[in-house]
Amino acid sequence: MTMPRRSFVSGCVSFLAAALLSLPAALALAAPQPWDEKAFQSAQAAGKPVLIDVYASW
Repeated sequence: MTMPRRSFVSGCVSFLAAALLSLPAALALAAPQPWDEKAFQSAQAAGKPVLIDVYASW
């Protein structure tokens, strides 16, 4: 048995709407922070993802 097309499209639209509405909250949680060795080690120990952004003007 297959899912009716209207139900499938409605589910996709609902999923995309929920994803877009939650995006600002997710971005706020991932705000850039200055380097902190203790915070880095804590995130590593907790198994959290760590992103290090390095910039050099040369």
